[in-house]
Amino acid sequence: MRNHMAAGWFYSPEQVRRYFATRLTSLRPPREKLRNPIHVLGDLDRHQWLMFSVGFLAWAWDAFDFFTVSLCVTEIAAEFNTTNSAVSWGITITLMLRSVGALVFGGLSDRYGRKWTMITNLFLFIVFELASGFARSLPQFLGVRALYGIAMGGLYGPAAATALEDLPYDARGLLSGLYQQGYAAGYLLAAIFYRAVRLCQTKQIPGLGADLTGT
Repeated sequence: MRNHMAAGWFYSPEQVRRYFATRLTSLRPPREKLRNPIHVLGDLDRHQWLMFSVGFLAWAWDAFDFFTVSLCVTEIAAEFNTTNSAVSWGITITLMLRSVGALVFGGLSDRYGRKWTMITNLFLFIVFELASGFARSLPQFLGVRALYGIAMGGLYGPAAATALEDLPYDARGLLSGLYQQGYAAGYLLAAIFYRAVRLCQTKQIPGLGADLTGT
C-alpha cells in the first residue's frame, strides 16, 4: 500500500485504522488439537533426549553450586568469624552479576557457538567452587562468589538453547516447563547433600559441587 508522506503520515489513516482493528484478532494463538503428553514425548528421538538432558543437567548443577553456599551461611560465618548477614553478601553479589555473565557469554555464544561457551562455563564452575572452599578471608570469598555470579548468569542461555532448540514443536511447551525445574532439582540435591553428608563445617560442600560438575 502507498504511504502518504506528504500528508505527514508514514502510513495513511486508513492503514492505521486497519492495523488497530485487526491487531487483537491477529494476536490470538492458533487453535490446535491437544495431544496426550506421553505421545508427545514419544515423538522425541535419542538425539533430542540427549540434548535436552545435557541442558537440564547443566542448569541443575548451576543451581546446585549456588545453593551449596546458601545452605552453609552459618558454617561459613563461623569459619570467617563474622556474621551471617556479612556472608549473605556472597549470595547477593552472585545474583547481581548474573546479568553481566548473560551479556558476556551470550555474545560469546553468538560469536563462537554454544558448545565451547557452555564447556567454559562448566569449567569455571569447577574453578570457582574450589576457590570458594579455599578462600582464607571474607573478602576473598566475596570476590570468588562475584566471579561465580558471572559464570552462573552465562550458563542459562546456552543450556536452555541446547535443551530446547531441536525439540518438536508440540514438545517445546511441555519440556520447557520441565527444563525450568532443573533449578529446583539443583536446590533439592544441595539440600540432600547438606543434610546427609554435612560437610559444610570443613567447607567441603563447594568442592563436592566442583567434583560433580566435572563429572
